[in-house]
Amino acid sequence: MSNENGAMIINDRMIRKNKALKIIRKNSLKRYGKPSKGAIRNKFGKVVSVEACSNPIPELAKPAEGIRLEKLLEVCKEKKITGMSGSGFPVDIKIEGFIQAEEDTKYIVINGAECEPGLLHDEWLIEHRFDEIVAAAAMLGRILGASCVTIAAKAFPGAQTESTSDVVLSKVPALYPMGEEKILIRQVLGMELNVEDIPVQKGILVINVQTLLQISKALAGQSIDGRYVTLCNLDTGKAVVSYVKYGESIKDKLIQAFGQKTLYKCGFGVMCARDVRDEDTFEPTTCFAAVQSVAAVMDTSNKCKGCGKCTKVCPAGVEVKKVIAKHDKHLTNEIAGFGIEKCIGCGSCSFVCAANKNPHEIVGEYHAKIKG
Repeated sequence: MSNENGAMIINDRMIRKNKALKIIRKNSLKRYGKPSKGAIRNKFGKVVSVEACSNPIPELAKPAEGIRLEKLLEVCKEKKITGMSGSGFPVDIKIEGFIQAEEDTKYIVINGAECEPGLLHDEWLIEHRFDEIVAAAAMLGRILGASCVTIAAKAFPGAQTESTSDVVLSKVPALYPMGEEKILIRQVLGMELNVEDIPVQKGILVINVQTLLQISKALAGQSIDGRYVTLCNLDTGKAVVSYVKYGESIKDKLIQAFGQKTLYKCGFGVMCARDVRDEDTFEPTTCFAAVQSVAAVMDTSNKCKGCGKCTKVCPAGVEVKKVIAKHDKHLTNEIAGFGIEKCIGCGSCSFVCAANKNPHEIVGEYHAKIKG
């Protein structure tokens, strides 16, 4: 997988060779605590936890009371509000699917777990905009007639109250990829969905915490002109939570934050990013941008050591080691049946690979063929 298409820009080997990142990962365990066994299969946790400062943030107006469903859908569609964690899926279509679900009990989960390691903006928002997030979550629950509204995050540093009758606070382990929808649903609601299940059709609406705030802004008549992102220096582990305007130059913003560097990256996070082009600007799906001196380099042709770490960390239960063994022996007709269809593309297998191989790319190719 090339950087252009969305490659991992950090792996375990790179962290072990970087003193600053080793200290950050150690401090991350102290901050979030060691998760209990069995939360999800993936155990390597938060790859990078950085200390963040931020730009001043725009004030958020409070929407009027008594907003009806029709108004919510109209505003989401007019303002083109999308998922803010990388998918870019239109929120109005997602809400319509939730409304049409024939389930007796319906759930809304506000996702503040930040799936990608290294991201801090959602956690930062929960700390600095906690009351507004709770109010917006309760409002959305009332408009959509949800039976339960839950805010899920690794920490609630800004919480002044406990869970209320309107909104439940759910602290989830600092594990990757906890923010993936079905994994989060399993952790928060205790509900197991099949690979082919679409959450909204099961009466479960999962939206990012920042998407929630954009809905609230739009309902209050404010413009949607930008978003919060994490800007990171992977050489030092320092980061800035910044409110960026859509159309702003990514490279200029990184230079402004960290000075001229060798490599510039952008995308969903450290597990899925690409090289920044001079013309690249911030968009709704740009969650992360970073600078670094040396990127993680992985090779699909490297020889597998047979350690099985890739299979052990896979949160979806794909038998990665067996897939790689068949692939390397060119026995591609024998690969079916190892759970490839369950792959969520998180890259965990490549992150921990002792051979510095890239099993994520290999599994991804077969997954794409299965999905057509």
